[in-house]
Amino acid sequence: MRFIGVLVVVAVVSTAVSWLLATGLDAADKIASVVGALAAVGSLGFAVWAWGNPERGPRRSPKRVALLSGALLVVGGVPPLIVAVTAEEAPPPATKGVEWVQQAVLTGSDSRIMSLSISPNGKLIAAGDYRGEVHVWDARSGDLVKEFQVDKDVVEAVAFSPDGSRLAVGGWDTKMRTVDTDTWTVKNTFTGADDWVEALSYSADGEYIAIWSSDEVLHIRDAGSRKTVATLKDVCGAVFLDNTMLAVSTGKEIRRYDAKAKSYGDTIVTTEHSSCDLDASRGGTYLVVSGGVIGADKRKVPTRLRDLKDGKDITLQDAPAGGDATAFTHDGKHLVMSTGKGGASVWSVPDGKHVAELPRAPESVFTIATGPDGLLATGGADNVVRLFRKQQG
Repeated sequence: MRFIGVLVVVAVVSTAVSWLLATGLDAADKIASVVGALAAVGSLGFAVWAWGNPERGPRRSPKRVALLSGALLVVGGVPPLIVAVTAEEAPPPATKGVEWVQQAVLTGSDSRIMSLSISPNGKLIAAGDYRGEVHVWDARSGDLVKEFQVDKDVVEAVAFSPDGSRLAVGGWDTKMRTVDTDTWTVKNTFTGADDWVEALSYSADGEYIAIWSSDEVLHIRDAGSRKTVATLKDVCGAVFLDNTMLAVSTGKEIRRYDAKAKSYGDTIVTTEHSSCDLDASRGGTYLVVSGGVIGADKRKVPTRLRDLKDGKDITLQDAPAGGDATAFTHDGKHLVMSTGKGGASVWSVPDGKHVAELPRAPESVFTIATGPDGLLATGGADNVVRLFRKQQG
């Protein structure tokens, strides 16, 4: 009985220590860590009991005791310990006061959602998927308004024009098409890219559209006439800041580029690796540079938020490294970012506080879009779009 009491005390202490060491992980990973620790304690207890309990008869064979206790540890402890060790760090609990309430789950796609855009009036949500299809839903009713095939492969980018009259669609067939949102017919097809279209960005007034392809070439075109305004090489990513100015990533520098003057300006920020995923708030006050990885060990790099007016970084409270999908809310007061394992969280701008955590999706979040009146959409590997709207607490 004394031995059992000691074992219980050791198990309790081990559980507490494991839970504390798992700080920063989500509940499932904490439980996995604790189960691993308990399995280790149980294995040790079995070995002591089997080897040194004279009341149970002659001592067991040392080899047999070692094999059985080792098997108990491997079966019960190693799998959850692996889960805990390899788990991605979860963001801390959000500050109460701002909440995004899920309003609908939009279905219709049979493959991963790769890109999202919400119309300027907030009435429509467009998604491009992994099978080359575009799906458009009514944001209020959740009904599927239109679906059409534009590519045999992946639709990497969709973007509504600032006036909502066009939907730009780009993907792996190297073409970018603009679709009339009244008739849903293709109005223009932009060619010239030698590799798949990775990202699209309209200027604030809709006069220009930036088309970035995965061969690191940026094509700036007149959105109406389709004429080429500029072609920039060795570009890792770009986004319009206003009517004419873009933030353009060139190697380890992000610089301003004036589409009208056709010239580079000052360096906005320097990075330790090539940053391909850029997003800007409406009006171009803030720029977010998604993390990515660096080095042979693919070390995750924290996402950077830059105040372009002050020329300073804004620290994001307890933000995890990575954050491949990002979007600013329309009012520019919040930044939404994916956090791994199907998670997405919200940070306030410009103080960088973590203010909300969206309900976790069962699989990875690949894309985020925002609209007017606190509208927010996420899409990813589970083939659906989740629609949220901000509520004040």
